[in-house]
Amino acid sequence: MVPNPARLSRIGFGSYRVSSRSPTHRLALIRALELGCNLIDTASNYAKGESEMLIGDVLHELGATDAFVVTKAGYVSEPDVAFLRPTLDGDPGPEVVILDDGTRHCIHPVFLHRQIGRSLRRLRRSQVDGFLLHNPEYFLRTSGAAGSENELYRRIGAAFALLEELCDEGVIGSYGVSSNALTPLRSRPGAISLPKLIETAAHVRSANRFRLIEFPCNLVETAAADCPAGGPSVVSLAKAHGLVTLANRPLNAKVGGRPLRLADGGDGLDTECVDESVDRVFDRVKGLVERRLASRPTEAGPDALANLDGLRLRWGALDHVDVVEALFQGLIFPSIIGLYPDGIQPDAQGAIMDLRSCARRHALVAMREKARTLRAHLAASGAIRGGDGRPLEVIACEAVMKLGVEHVLVGMRRPGYVEGLHCLF
Repeated sequence: MVPNPARLSRIGFGSYRVSSRSPTHRLALIRALELGCNLIDTASNYAKGESEMLIGDVLHELGATDAFVVTKAGYVSEPDVAFLRPTLDGDPGPEVVILDDGTRHCIHPVFLHRQIGRSLRRLRRSQVDGFLLHNPEYFLRTSGAAGSENELYRRIGAAFALLEELCDEGVIGSYGVSSNALTPLRSRPGAISLPKLIETAAHVRSANRFRLIEFPCNLVETAAADCPAGGPSVVSLAKAHGLVTLANRPLNAKVGGRPLRLADGGDGLDTECVDESVDRVFDRVKGLVERRLASRPTEAGPDALANLDGLRLRWGALDHVDVVEALFQGLIFPSIIGLYPDGIQPDAQGAIMDLRSCARRHALVAMREKARTLRAHLAASGAIRGGDGRPLEVIACEAVMKLGVEHVLVGMRRPGYVEGLHCLF
């Protein structure tokens, strides 16, 4: 299906951190569909495939056949590496990008074909309406000749050729690119050139189905609407070539490498400041760890205690829920779970989840305070209208639309958030 912007809701349901395991996420998607949201954005790697599973289950159960579902592929998981090795002559090296942080990325046609098949099964569909190459600019982070622009667009061309075939077969309706570094220039170091993408698609087939581009855009990051050297912007160039524009990250800007939440609301957490109970929660968790170590000493013990002490020292720096999740998923949970090789005990599990909830609440309070400060700054600079009493998230999404972007993808993981943005659907 070639997308018709007039048919799609202006606000799309973004599902970056949406999981089939969450009843709240399920209710949020159902509510969005009830209120008229018919654009859904996901990816094969979101929540390790559970995002697509949730979407597939809900759409199947509701019979929502008119929903326009966009998914993406490009990130390589460990099971994917095992698949790619024999497929690519025993060595994924030249076709798999491996970054310094260990992230693997691939847009080889064989890999993409497999990922699309897996996405369709999770989505419980015979066709995905839109398919995007997910951040192909990662290739440009490699060194030497392997990271050359010519090689990048050769790879993109090979991927586009596959996607044209799948359009012919009815497996996908249209395709495009999702990039955090999209530029309207013909060349910029580390960026994906929209003119070259358009040319690449035309070279593959003159009457092609390259129809979608997705990129970050918000009140702070407006590069997609900027006109470098007096030329067209990404948004205006896309419109001139009949491409549908999808903006992601409308409420999560990045400033100096730090996340900035452009919203007054949060994720439905109690916003009451709980600092006075932090010591009590920490003492409970630390006491459990110490008692566990006294009865069953392990090599993981010192790490668990050091990570807890480090979290307490960094408490004041927990200014975003993403920071909290990264700390708990990357350090706190693994080190404490390591103390329980036979399975974590209920009292320990409850204590650590209380600590996580406490940290998230603290971060949310900090986020909302930053949002109030940001609102005042934006009003003073003229970026938003002073005295506008609407929620900042509504103002932020509307501002992106005023830049000419047709659709704004918002992570709406609870029904209240959906209802708050319904006025823009």
